[in-house]
Amino acid sequence: MSQLRASSMLVIVALLGLVYAIGALVLTHLEVPVGAALAASAMFAIAVVGLQYLIAPYLIDWILQVRWTHPSEVGLEFAEWYAQVCRQLRLPQPRLGIIEDGMPNAFTYGHGPWNGRVVITRGLLQTLDPDEVQAVVAHELGHIRHLDFIVMTLVQALVLVLWSLYHLARARRSNNSLYVIVAAYVGYWLSYFISLLFSRVREYMADYASAQMMRSGNPLSRALVKIAYGLAQTSAVQSEAADAATTRRQSATANMRALGAMGIASAASIRAAVAWQNNSGQPDHRQFIRAARWDLYNPWAKIAELVSTHPLVAHRVKALQTHNRLWNEPNEYDFSQIAPEPYQRMGRDLLLFGLPWLGALLGLGCVAALPSMSGAWWYLLPAAGWLLGEFVRLLNVYPTDYRPAQVIDMLGLVQVSHLSPHAVMLEGELTGRLEAGFFWANDFILQDETGFIAVIYRQPFGVLFETLFGVLAAPALIGKRVRIYGWYRRFGAPFVEIDRIELQDGSGRVFRCYLRPFATAISLLGAIGLLLLGFLLG
Repeated sequence: MSQLRASSMLVIVALLGLVYAIGALVLTHLEVPVGAALAASAMFAIAVVGLQYLIAPYLIDWILQVRWTHPSEVGLEFAEWYAQVCRQLRLPQPRLGIIEDGMPNAFTYGHGPWNGRVVITRGLLQTLDPDEVQAVVAHELGHIRHLDFIVMTLVQALVLVLWSLYHLARARRSNNSLYVIVAAYVGYWLSYFISLLFSRVREYMADYASAQMMRSGNPLSRALVKIAYGLAQTSAVQSEAADAATTRRQSATANMRALGAMGIASAASIRAAVAWQNNSGQPDHRQFIRAARWDLYNPWAKIAELVSTHPLVAHRVKALQTHNRLWNEPNEYDFSQIAPEPYQRMGRDLLLFGLPWLGALLGLGCVAALPSMSGAWWYLLPAAGWLLGEFVRLLNVYPTDYRPAQVIDMLGLVQVSHLSPHAVMLEGELTGRLEAGFFWANDFILQDETGFIAVIYRQPFGVLFETLFGVLAAPALIGKRVRIYGWYRRFGAPFVEIDRIELQDGSGRVFRCYLRPFATAISLLGAIGLLLLGFLLG
C-alpha cells in the first residue's frame, strides 16, 4: 500500500512539474508575467472542474434510477458487516442504492466521505456470492476512504491548466512560436495519459483496501473475474433472466466516469462475459485461464490499458493474488497455467494502420519523380493514394468468410485485434441495449448459451441513421432470437461489429449495416475521381 501511495504522490508531483515547465515556456515566450498568467489559468481550471465537482453527484442522482435502501435489504449479515467496516474506516455510513439492472456492476460517487453514495446493481447481487458482494462494496469504500473524488478533481484541474496553456499559445502564435505550441500540445496529451495512469493506480489502491477489509484478495478476484469474464448464474437465474429479456443489461455507470463516479469495472471490461460455471454449477477456473490470455499476451492489450481509467482485469487479479501472502491465504488463480501465446499479427496490423499514409507518400513520390506532373498533381495524387490505401485497408479489416462461433470461444482467442477481426456468425438473444437508459441507443447485448457480448450497429453518417435505428427499430428487437453476421474485434473491450441481423421468428426480417460497402465504394470511387480530375486539369 505504501508503494501505491508513493506512486500517487509521484504522479501528482510529475503533473505539477509539467504544468510549471509548460506554463513557464508558453508565458515567457508570450512575454506574459508567469505568476499572473499561471494564476489565471489555474483559476479557470478550478472554476470549470470545481463546478463539475459540485454538481456531478446531483446530476448523477437525477440521471440514474437508483432506489436508495437500507443495507439489510441485501442481507442482515451484509448490513452488520457494512456498519462494522464503516466504523473501522471511520467513515460516515454511505447511502446504499440498488439499480434494477441485470448487468453486474457497482460504483461510488459524491463529494467526499461526508456524502458518499455506494450503488450496486441487481445483477451484481444475483451474480456474486455474499463474500464477493462484500469485497466489491469494500473496493468502493476504499475509493471513499482515499478521498478519490477530491484527488481526481485536482488531477483533472491540472490537465485543464495545460489545455488552457495550449490554447493560449495558439491564440498568440507568431512566426517563431511553433515549437511552443507543439510543446504545449504534447504537454497537454502527456498530462492526459498521466491522469489515466493515476486513475489506474487509485484502482489498485481500492483493490488493496478491499483485500485488507476481507483479509484476502480472493473474494475480489473472484468478483472481478465474474464481472469481467463471466456470469456465475444458476440455471434458475438464467431462466429468470430470459423471462425478463427486456431487463437492461448494462447500467449507466460506465457513462458516469466523466461525472465523477468510480466503478468496480470500466466499460472495457463489462462489455462481454462468458458462462462462469461448469456442468455442476461450480466456478470453473479454466474459463478464466482462457479469457485472460488476450489481456496477458496481446500487445494491443497494453496499448488499450494506456488509454483506460482501469487496469486490465487480469493484471488486477494478479496483483490481488500477491496480497494473499500477507494473510497466508492460498491463491485461487494459478497464472502459471496460462500458456504464453505470442501475437503473430502485429506487423500486419501496423501495415494496415499505415496503408493510407503509405499510399499518400507513394503518390507524393510519383509527383516528385515525374517532371511532367506539376500543379494540381501535388495535391490530387497524394490524396488519391491515401484513398487507394484506405480501400485496400478496408478490404482486409472486413473479411467475409463468416464462421459459426460462440462467445466463450471468441474470448479465448489471442490472435485478434481491432484491425485483425474474425468474421463470425452468432446465434442468441438480444437481451438489452448496451447503453441502458438511453432511448436512442443503437447497440445491443447478445447472449448465447455460453455468455454475452456487445454487438455494435454502425451506419454511414452514423449520428443520423444510427439514432433513427435506435429510436424506431431497436426497441422491437429486444428479447428477440437473432442470427448475427459480423466481425469480432478486440481493443481492450471485446465486441462484434454487425454486418446484418436476421430475426429467427419466422418473419424473415433482416437489418443490414451499410458502413462497409459505403466506405469501400467511397474510397475507391474517390481515388478514381481524383485521378480523372488530375488528367483533366493536366
